[in-house]
Amino acid sequence: MTILGSRWAATVLTIVAAAAPALPASAAPRPPGPGVVGDVAGAVTGFADTVLERQGACTAAYRVTDSWNGGFEAEVTVRAGAREIGGWTVEWTLAPGQRVTRLWNGTLSVSGQQVVVRNVSHNATVPARRSVTFGFSVSGPAAKAPSLSCTSP
Repeated sequence: MTILGSRWAATVLTIVAAAAPALPASAAPRPPGPGVVGDVAGAVTGFADTVLERQGACTAAYRVTDSWNGGFEAEVTVRAGAREIGGWTVEWTLAPGQRVTRLWNGTLSVSGQQVVVRNVSHNATVPARRSVTFGFSVSGPAAKAPSLSCTSP
């Protein structure tokens, strides 16, 4: 590793340490692989899990799985943080001209361009650091991935 790389990693560690809330010993991140880069990854992962744990929240990631002229199919992965979640809701805004035509593994509500998807009974509980997915079809033009909001009661 170059000196520049070492300085960068040390700077990132300093920033993460300054921003991270104090953790009880039981919530400290597991030791990552050897080296400064592994230490940075472990610190960032531990910090992210701590934030999710305090919020009782989830994260959601979007990816297009298929596309055709006039539409596409996408999948959203809902991931629990450091604690199990018992229900989730994902929201986003459709691009102009888009319309959800089909949805599976969730309950769909649409108001204008605002989309809300809630869990169904078989995927409501998500164990800590695990995930579930739902998928949907959209008619209309492809657009950049929307910004998703995931909440858990």
